Amino acid sequence: MARSRIYIFKISEPGDAPTNITWRFDDNDNLLIDWDKVLYPNGNVSYILYLSNFVDRVAGPPVRIPQIPYNVNVTLQISAVNEWGEGLKSNPITFPTPHGGPRDAPSLTSLLSKDVKGYTIYFKKNGDTNDEPWQYVQVHANRTRFTIDESLGLEEDSHYMMKITATNERHEGPASEISWFDTYINVVEDLPAPENVTAFLRNTSLVVHIPLKHAYQNYIIYVRPEFSEQYWKYEAINVTEMQETIVVQHFPLDKNDRFAYICIRDL
Repeated sequence: MARSRIYIFKISEPGDAPTNITWRFDDNDNLLIDWDKVLYPNGNVSYILYLSNFVDRVAGPPVRIPQIPYNVNVTLQISAVNEWGEGLKSNPITFPTPHGGPRDAPSLTSLLSKDVKGYTIYFKKNGDTNDEPWQYVQVHANRTRFTIDESLGLEEDSHYMMKITATNERHEGPASEISWFDTYINVVEDLPAPENVTAFLRNTSLVVHIPLKHAYQNYIIYVRPEFSEQYWKYEAINVTEMQETIVVQHFPLDKNDRFAYICIRDL
């Protein structure tokens, strides 16, 4: 008499967790999540997203989640679920959300943006250590020019670094590239400016003509190109009475650049 065998199969929850999970934020700060579906679904599955305290059930990848909280760290896990239960969760992934501030740093020569509520100007002496904090002043967004002077802590005859950030209603954005400026000694008695001063580029040097039998021996030359707000500062020491040119070697301008401003004063 032949014996028959009875096989009993247990249909259970999904047998593995989602893999190859990727995430990114689009230009509107929506979170986009994608992953590989489970290999052993054991039936029809959907997926459960665990995003810190947020839990949602979705049909499958990809998924778009709007209105993510700004400037926090979130942890993401994903599991598959079928009619018999929930499978394994993926390994946790932790990542920061956008800060919500402006995406781009402002230009030091253009401070216009409809989303910006204000600007922060940071400045710091070049000789300060990295541990020294930056001094700063906050400016309303309707300003495109601002004067930093001794009332804000500037010191005479110093070399400074400067950068600027924009802030919207949510957060401060990234900083601009660092620029440089110099302060000079504020003499009590103003000296008359040298007259009939001209300048031209010769190869890689700036040649400044000064009148013969001039009254000064030491000079400071300030130069900036047209359409720029940044100056270069050069010092000429022990200029003789009969010397009629000051040569600034390795000058960082092209021959096609136009000088918007050349200032020469006694040192």
